[in-house]
Amino acid sequence: MFFVALLSLLASSAVRALDTDPVLNPYVEYYPEHKDMIRKNAGEEVDAQNGPLQSVFYSKPSNVEGASCRYVWTILKDNVPVLSRDDENLMYTFMESGTYLILVQATIEKDGKLFNWPEEYGGEGNKFLITITESRLEFPNAFSPNGDGTNDYLQAKGTAPTTSSGNNGPRGIVDFEAVVFNRWGQKLYSWTDCYTYEAGWDGTFGGKTVKDGVYFLRVKARGADGVEYNIKKAINVLTGYHENEDGATP
Repeated sequence: MFFVALLSLLASSAVRALDTDPVLNPYVEYYPEHKDMIRKNAGEEVDAQNGPLQSVFYSKPSNVEGASCRYVWTILKDNVPVLSRDDENLMYTFMESGTYLILVQATIEKDGKLFNWPEEYGGEGNKFLITITESRLEFPNAFSPNGDGTNDYLQAKGTAPTTSSGNNGPRGIVDFEAVVFNRWGQKLYSWTDCYTYEAGWDGTFGGKTVKDGVYFLRVKARGADGVEYNIKKAINVLTGYHENEDGATP
């Protein structure tokens, strides 16, 4: 038993980096649109994100004073290589939907000794995994611009933080324009933001709330995954519709 334990100790010490050995401690900063920055260390999970997703990957080397360093970053999408770069840090914007694996490796020569990271030093902490969702854009068939704080705007589903929106908002939309017309083809309103609360039509024209009835919406948009959206639909304005804690009431 002692002999087995000794072998195990020797094996573990053979791959353990000394305090003075060069080592990387990589991490990433993701910058989702309309949300706070997300920082993750290598190997830590992150929720699926919308595209485009700006990111900066840092190698964060230590004990490399006076050393000659070569870094290699590799990005694979659905297990297919899409990029290889030899910078110390990597900036990249994820545009298309899919699952990405990001790897960092380093070859460091210090004091006449060659260090290959992470194969020989530093373990397995060199991998990042990120999933970019497919784009999504939908609109309701009606809204109620009556000032009750719910469905007061015609906007992409899930944009407003109401109890009914949940996590059903637009995803991965990079170009967007929406226009509302009345039944005679007169343009009443247009907007180019499908994410921000109060981004949309408030049901007014010329400073007054329009009459209840049917209006027409035209949307042209493009997702980060290349999907083109050309939405044309009738929209009902229902100012007499209210929603409270007990549900909808006329």
